[in-house]
Amino acid sequence: MQQLKKAALVIAAAGCTAGVAFIASQQDRSEHARTAVAQGMDLTRVNTQTPVMACFSPDTPLPERYSAAIESMFLESMLRHNFVASWTGTGQGTTLSWSFVPDGLTIPSGIGEPTAPSNLFSTLDGQFGGNRAIWISRFDQSFQRWADLSGLNYIRVTDGGNDWDDGAFWGASGNDVTRGDVRISMKPIDGGSNTLAYNSFPTNSDMVIDSAEGWNGGSSDRFLRNTIMHEHGHGLGAAHICSTTTGYLMEPFLQTSFDGPQHDDIRGVHRGYGDPNEPDNNTASATDLGTIGSGATVSLGGLPAQPVSAPQPNFGANLSIDANSEQDFFEFSVATPALIDVTIDPVGFTYDDSDQAGNGSCFSGNPNDSEEIANLAFQILDSGATVIATFDSAGLGQNEVATDLLLPSAGTYFLRVFETNSPPDSQLYQGSITVTGAAECTVNGDCDDGDPCTTDTCNNGECTNDAANDCNNNGRDDVCEIAQGDAEDCNMNGIPDDCEIDPDPFAESSGQLNPIGSGSPQSYTFVGASEAGSDVTLDFETIGDFNSGAEFLEVFVEGVSYGNIFVSGGAPVDCFLSTNQIILTAGEWNTARTSGGGNVTVDFIASADVDSGACLPGQDNYIQVDVSYDTNASASDTNMNGIPDECETGGGCAFADITTTSTCDTSTPDGVIDLSDFSCYLSLWSTSDAFADITLTGVCDVVAGGGDGVDLSDFSCYLNEWSAGCPMP
Repeated sequence: MQQLKKAALVIAAAGCTAGVAFIASQQDRSEHARTAVAQGMDLTRVNTQTPVMACFSPDTPLPERYSAAIESMFLESMLRHNFVASWTGTGQGTTLSWSFVPDGLTIPSGIGEPTAPSNLFSTLDGQFGGNRAIWISRFDQSFQRWADLSGLNYIRVTDGGNDWDDGAFWGASGNDVTRGDVRISMKPIDGGSNTLAYNSFPTNSDMVIDSAEGWNGGSSDRFLRNTIMHEHGHGLGAAHICSTTTGYLMEPFLQTSFDGPQHDDIRGVHRGYGDPNEPDNNTASATDLGTIGSGATVSLGGLPAQPVSAPQPNFGANLSIDANSEQDFFEFSVATPALIDVTIDPVGFTYDDSDQAGNGSCFSGNPNDSEEIANLAFQILDSGATVIATFDSAGLGQNEVATDLLLPSAGTYFLRVFETNSPPDSQLYQGSITVTGAAECTVNGDCDDGDPCTTDTCNNGECTNDAANDCNNNGRDDVCEIAQGDAEDCNMNGIPDDCEIDPDPFAESSGQLNPIGSGSPQSYTFVGASEAGSDVTLDFETIGDFNSGAEFLEVFVEGVSYGNIFVSGGAPVDCFLSTNQIILTAGEWNTARTSGGGNVTVDFIASADVDSGACLPGQDNYIQVDVSYDTNASASDTNMNGIPDECETGGGCAFADITTTSTCDTSTPDGVIDLSDFSCYLSLWSTSDAFADITLTGVCDVVAGGGDGVDLSDFSCYLNEWSAGCPMP
């Protein structure tokens, strides 16, 4: 009885309201064995306790003599995909051979029908107008589709130059030379539109097709091909699945609205035989993706083309982690140090995944979210299999993503995809590897620009030449500039004089930050923002979904909310340019600047009704902020000579008191405007020394900052100021 129960659990049917399974009688088995011995056959696969699957037309009810017994046994198990047997063991690929039996070979009863000789060639030759190549190609295409979607390979075998095998008795094992592991026959079963076919489970997997059906015509003979693929699904070990969509090959009812294995069927065959890259569980057996050039993308897990013209399955993918402790390795190379982006995307959705009842009806109410089976993660390894980086931050069913990951040298790398939970089932996934560009650097020394006043750093493949203190925004450290003599610091406070007396207005734009909408916040940091000496204006512009009172952006400056913008009433219009403004006091800005360590971050959070996809494809969708204000000068320069007043005598009126020269007056300054200053200036002017080019404007020499050469106007200007004791301008 235990064997009978086992048979019931693997019952299956193509195009049937129900399937019938039973074990052949002991007398039948003995007769097969005696025949095999007489013919010198291999008995390792004589059909001794192999379940046989009867397949009924949807219009034909299950015979009553089977219904009650099968129903009571079928309720004992609920198996996802109903993948209940395998030729190899879970998740392992293999090669199977297949063959046609010759016409005339005796096919014993499988589901109670009479014993009869196979008539496959005569029947299909007749139905296909004598074009044997066409109908044989339909079988080729059917097996090839299973091969394309799994770790299986197939070879067709024949014998003696014929299109059929050696004609060994029905149930004999395959030998991969003259007889296939999977043998196909045809005979009358019960007339047209009743039983279509039946099939055995591994490791027999032979198929009997009803010769009373019409197998040719329409959609590249999809009725025939889907029947073959469905029946061979049982031959691979899959029983029926019941769903609410009737969208799978292994459903109890034959469908011709799609072509071949679909989402759940692919998950099932991966569970049984792995994906097409098997075995790929270590670096030695990794799938080789070749060299990926700069700017190129390699996609992972896409479905191969259909053998015939037909739509691809929905939610299809050709990669999977087929169960707990499974892992996939991919090998790739780069020609130079490079930055890469990697995405691993679980594929699936929620659908009913129930068993078929023994009376042929379908159970329901067993939802399965096939996107949340395995919690996927990935690693990048170098050529020696040392882990460079691990990415495992996303939750179950979410993409894992790496952006601008540095590969520090040319050569070979590995992508390892694995699971971090303990899934009992297969998780389909797709992914991609993109080389975003060659790395600019790999170590800090690659970035040395020769300037001692910059900090040269290699940051994730890109050079940065920064300065810790850079008040004049020239990229060089202030203290270093002063020490190198490239900046003046008369009061020796470590701040270049030009930063103290002539700060520039601060103005910076975030550029367009996109997209903007609920669930898509945006942020921008104003790095090294100067201290404000005036009100700070934040000007905003946007193109987005803003035309109702429930659609707006809340603005945060260094974590502090400053209210909402683009609220209805400001006449914003969906997907057209709109503007808004917020003004902060200098104190508010400077407090934010202190909190941010010299930087100020502005965040934009959209209300729940703002849809980032509301604008038409191709339209802009963004938020931008422009900040402007006057910085706070820390020193005055009333005579505008480029020297802080505190460094000069007379409250800044020390123009005529020469402050620096090594040739005459050596005071710096001496606080006295006397003959030595005049004598010194005269000697400098007479030799056209650049020091004598007067910089004072608005008083006499009118060229701002000098630079017009040492001429009589400079001497006249100095003489006037010296004679007057340097009055305030």
